[in-house]
Amino acid sequence: MDNGAPTPLGVHLVAAGAAIAIPAPGAEAIDFCLFDGEHETRFRLPGRTGDVFHGILPGLTEGARYGLRAHGPPALRFNPD
Repeated sequence: MDNGAPTPLGVHLVAAGAAIAIPAPGAEAIDFCLFDGEHETRFRLPGRTGDVFHGILPGLTEGARYGLRAHGPPALRFNPD
């Protein structure tokens, strides 16, 4: 996974796959999760600019089912499960 850029925010299809930029103040890491039936594959977003975690996931296409998991201090209500 490439670092990508902190803008635009959200998940956007690009020629290389998907550009992902998620604002998460207080988080320590963000996992981008792909779902295929009952199987989940997690990808840690490698880039961070301020409070925005970002990356480019190659090969992602329209219709992919995904979710996000935020890691951080439990006192701030983060729970990657």
